[in-house]
Amino acid sequence: MRNAITTKDVLYALQYLNDRLVMHPGGKWRLQSGHPVPPRVADEAKSHGGVIGIPDHSGLAVYGWARAA
Repeated sequence: MRNAITTKDVLYALQYLNDRLVMHPGGKWRLQSGHPVPPRVADEAKSHGGVIGIPDHSGLAVYGWARAA
């Protein structure tokens, strides 16, 4: 059985792996690397002080770590 991704996992991916948190059509959150993220975990990660919105011209909501953006 696979463990669910946690807020800590998402923050680690954003900060150390320079990954991005992306909201796809239909309200589905995924890391840019492909891992699905539950909405509750995405909301917790977005509220963290080190996470910022990144301008994206495709119309998708994209978030990343402030220093990596």
